[in-house]
Amino acid sequence: MKKFTRDDTTKIVLGAVMFIFVVYAYFEFLLNPLGKDTVALNKEDAELTNKIGEAKKTAQELRRTETNAKNATEIFVQIKELTQKGSPVAWVPLRTRDFFARYDVKINDVRPAGSVAAKELELPDFIDTRWEVDIPNAQFFSLGNAISAHENSHPLAEFEEVRILSSPDDPGSQRVTLIMQLRIYDHK
Repeated sequence: MKKFTRDDTTKIVLGAVMFIFVVYAYFEFLLNPLGKDTVALNKEDAELTNKIGEAKKTAQELRRTETNAKNATEIFVQIKELTQKGSPVAWVPLRTRDFFARYDVKINDVRPAGSVAAKELELPDFIDTRWEVDIPNAQFFSLGNAISAHENSHPLAEFEEVRILSSPDDPGSQRVTLIMQLRIYDHK
């Protein structure tokens, strides 16, 4: 076997030192910053994932709000169509008489009993009107059916008061006065 000379030993030691330096430089200058970058990217990825989740929730809420707004707009248009243009004094009595006539209830008079602006802030263009409906000779069942059908088919109308006067001479027929509140869109 060959003996190492001093020059060979120096080369081996320098090679070993160089190898150790290369390994140290690899870990210190290449892998360590790469690990730090990986941790930073993972943290940034988690933050972006949270932001994406929040954005998806916001988008769902926005779609739900858009759907609700579309439905509310459709309902508002339908409600506006329920009220005719022109003075309510011209069309409310006729529509009320026609409606009750379908239930064999004869109306003597429909007259206004006052009006105020709608109390809800969301309904600035609506007016709450009160109407007095006079029925001289009412039958209990037909009147009850007519009132029920009217409130079910006219969402803007509500009977606030029912006054019944019966005659001792004819207990089968009653004189009835209805106080109806009707919300009307003010077509300006």
